[in-house]
Amino acid sequence: MIPLVAGRKKDLPLVYGDTPSFLGTDVIDINSLPGGYDVIVGGVPWEGTITWGSFTGCELAPRTIRHAAARYGGYLPEYDIDVFDHLRMGDIGDVTVNPNDPEETMAKVFQVSDKIYKNNSIPVPGRGPFLSPRNRQGLGRKRGWEHRHHPLRFPHG
Repeated sequence: MIPLVAGRKKDLPLVYGDTPSFLGTDVIDINSLPGGYDVIVGGVPWEGTITWGSFTGCELAPRTIRHAAARYGGYLPEYDIDVFDHLRMGDIGDVTVNPNDPEETMAKVFQVSDKIYKNNSIPVPGRGPFLSPRNRQGLGRKRGWEHRHHPLRFPHG
């Protein structure tokens, strides 16, 4: 298998507009999750608090990452494996966010993540740097999201 496939994007399923699903995976509906998915990806197009300047473009990251990933499949030449031989992955599109309300946005991310966990799948929400699950103290929740680089090292905005 070839890691980079030229012209691959035109044959991929779309999550919205001209945006292909992440790595060409199945597009699935968060409100009726089918079983059998090991990993479910969802974008979080959210800027958060800007600490310097007026615009960073983080809300564009899920779309940008999907477009960049469209050139690739699941083959990792360093290990001579195709991750799709071992994992079934789907893409739910983007989580609904409220750019003016961080609490509401994070509550929605938790709600979507819980649906995915209850489906016996692993959620991989992303914005800017991808978010990774960890325990979070003081929020009264079992799971939290820590802003840090995802171990798969996807590009970020």
